[in-house]
Formats: sequence, structure tokens, C-alpha cells
Amino acid sequence: MTIQNIQERRVENVALDDLNLDPMNPRLPPNIQKGEERDFFEYLMKSADVLELMGSIGSRGYFSGEPILVTKEFSSEGKYIVVEGNCRLTACKLLNNPELAIKRKKSVAEIAEQAKYTVNELPCVIYDTRDEILEYLGYRHVKGAHPWDALQKARYLDQLRVRMADEYQGQELHKQLAKEIGSRSDYVAQLLVSLNLYNQIEEKDFFDTGLSESDISFSLLSTSLSYNSICNYLGLKSRKDVDAGSLNLTSLENLTKWLFERNKENETRLGESRNLKSLAAVVDHDEALEKFIKGESLDEAENFTTRPYDTFILSVQESKTALKRALEVIHRVSITKDDDISELKEVNQLLRGLADQVKGKLIKDDDGFGAL
Repeated sequence: MTIQNIQERRVENVALDDLNLDPMNPRLPPNIQKGEERDFFEYLMKSADVLELMGSIGSRGYFSGEPILVTKEFSSEGKYIVVEGNCRLTACKLLNNPELAIKRKKSVAEIAEQAKYTVNELPCVIYDTRDEILEYLGYRHVKGAHPWDALQKARYLDQLRVRMADEYQGQELHKQLAKEIGSRSDYVAQLLVSLNLYNQIEEKDFFDTGLSESDISFSLLSTSLSYNSICNYLGLKSRKDVDAGSLNLTSLENLTKWLFERNKENETRLGESRNLKSLAAVVDHDEALEKFIKGESLDEAENFTTRPYDTFILSVQESKTALKRALEVIHRVSITKDDDISELKEVNQLLRGLADQVKGKLIKDDDGFGAL
């Protein structure tokens, strides 16, 4: 199906009462998908600009040039399922019947009362199956001007994966999915793995942390899988292990709390996202991980990994390279300022202090620093 196909199809007006919201909408989490229409309304009101849409439609009417896309597939009592246009449908239904709102009833009622226009039917393009519309969803919300966030993209890809699973398997399936969104197969696999983890977190009621979907940065969860040690800690074979058959739920619970649970100071154990590298180092070392689990800070736990030593050696090597460059050009330099000598004296003092600390950490004083 192409965008041209959509434009060529005939638009039909369908009564609002014959249109149902899509329970498979990628915007909706699984617990909402299993709920009632009122639950859909409430969630979409929190996550999308439904009130703004109500105000716009109420003051100007519905723009007929933007038909919604519907299918009879999976519908009940002959009604249509709205695959594209759920927020617009929600706005129109609430304008007609403000009592459908569970919360924010006052705001909904005020907008409905002030509306110059109400909508009893909507322009629709009707398809036999949901699959015929999925490609357009990818164009509009993945590549187009109305992008979904990472979680919504992952849910969309998961729907495509189910649809294409009979034709493609494994890596080839990921390649085909990547083509649909103009991305790489490894990124697609990582999104699907992240969605699997997120669904597990949600099924476990966010591990009784009091967290909800709005507290979870799906992008951060997905980014954490870029580190092999974090994947290993979770029991994943790699960041492409979509099935996650050996997932360690205890580790997933820990990671969820470290990344998203906040203390009284509104800080997480991870802190900033750039600290993922430190967390990856900690979970890769038993002693450091034990310290972190017992409550020590990420910085403190990291001291029990090899990262401090790596940082030390790298810094020494970089300093050595810089001093060699200075030595190579000194014959071309005219020293006219006392500040230049002061800088060298400070460097020398730092070197002596560093050498003394290194000697103190050595079991045998055979390091050759005696001349300093």
C-alpha cells in the first residue's frame, strides 16, 4: 500500500457511533488496550493534545481534508475500528458527550459548552484489513511529520513483526522491519528487545515501585542495552536477543529501580544518562556490583572496577604525549615570561606527588622513581 493508494480511495462519512477506538493503537500500553473505551479516552487525554484538538474542532469544525483510516477487521457489531485518527475521534466524541471523560471533566465540559461546532460523523477511508494501513502508519509516525516516541515506534514494529513473521525469520525479519522505518536492523532488534523488557516491567506492576509508564524513559532503557555487560547482567545473549528466553527478572527489577526510581531529592541511583558507562562497568564486576546493590553510590562502587586504573593509565599516557610534543618544539620557542617557568614547576610538583602515591601503592619499591 502506498500514500497514493490512500489518496485514490473513496472517502465515506461514517457516524461517530459506528466508530470505535483501536485497542492495538501503539500509543496505548497493554493494560489500557485490554480496558474499556473510557480508559482509552483517559489515557489519550493524558498523553496527547486531545483538549487542544477539542478546542480547535469546536471552534472551526472538522477539516474534511484529513479523513481517518478505518477497518472492519476485529470490529464488533459491524462497527469500524479507527486505526489512524484515534485522537481526533476521541476529541469529537468528547465534544458530543463530555460525560465520557473520567477525569478533567470540568475542562472537557467547558470546551464542549463553548464549541460552535459538534461532529456527528467523520470522513473515513475504509480498508478490509488492518495490515493495509500499517505501512501508512509507519510513513506518518516514523518517517513523517507526526513522529511517535521510541516506545510507540517499538509497539508499531512489534505489530509489523507479527504480521511479517510467516514470511521472514530472525535477522532477515529485522532487516525487513528496518526497511519499513528507514533504519538499521540492529536498531530494530534493540527496540524490540527493549519492548520485551518494558512489557515484563509492566506485567510485574513496575516491581511495586509506584512507577508508571510516564516515569519510564523507554529511550534510556533501550540505550542501556548498548552495553554488553548490562545485557549479560540481564541474562540476554545480546542486545538483539528479542525472545529474551533467559531473562533474569531480579536483575531487571534492579535495573528498573536504578534507572527510574527516585529518592527524596528526586534523583535516581544512575543519576544522569551519561553514567550508563559507569553502571555498565559496575555490573561487570562482582565486588563492585555487590557494593552498589548494598547501597553504595555509583561512584563509590566504580572504584572496585578497573575503570579508575584505566582512567589513570590513559591520563598518564595523554600527559606523556603532550610533554613529548612540548619537548619537540622547545627549540623554536622564546621563553619570555616567568609564568612559563611557573607552569613547568607546577607540572613537576604534580608529577612528584603522583609518583609518591604510586610508590606508596606498590608492594616493592622498585619502580625507578628515585630520581624524581
